[in-house]
Amino acid sequence: MTFQSLYWHQSDFRMLPGLAKLAIVLPSSMIARTKPVPGFPMSPSSPDPTPSSRPPVAPVLIGPVITAISILGMLVVARFYDRLPLQAPACGLRTTTGIPCVACGGTRSMMALAHGDFLGALSFNPLAFLGVIAAGIWLLVAVVRVLRPSPPRPPQPRRLPIWAIVVGLVTLFAANWVYLWLYLPK
Repeated sequence: MTFQSLYWHQSDFRMLPGLAKLAIVLPSSMIARTKPVPGFPMSPSSPDPTPSSRPPVAPVLIGPVITAISILGMLVVARFYDRLPLQAPACGLRTTTGIPCVACGGTRSMMALAHGDFLGALSFNPLAFLGVIAAGIWLLVAVVRVLRPSPPRPPQPRRLPIWAIVVGLVTLFAANWVYLWLYLPK
């Protein structure tokens, strides 16, 4: 058997135990075709994968992990926000006009979430709270996709058109803004 690539196929990850699958990240320079490497543990049953036909597994985790690290950082700062020597300035739009911006209450929402007050976090800014929940679900789905390879999918699954996504996001932001305008505590 010859090893013609350092690129792993998703089925090759089945032989790795649990979290060892998350530890493998190949730089793009290693994905290109290289000389045979003796002892590289590729599955003998898998065909020779090419970079154009098989996407790497690790990039599935890049976005969710960066988002989770950012949110965890915000939660740590929110947990100790009262003890920080410098506080964030008040919302300029709300101070000037009395109308809250879309992000008003976001800091208080993260502070409530950091202290375990989920209803308080939801009441200060529902969209910020739902964003944290959505990021957690995104990370969980990505980890499951890496740890449990799925069977082959149809070539192009049906996706929502971009206009439907834009309309949905604009509706969410508008509903959040109306809620903040009517119910956000001062």
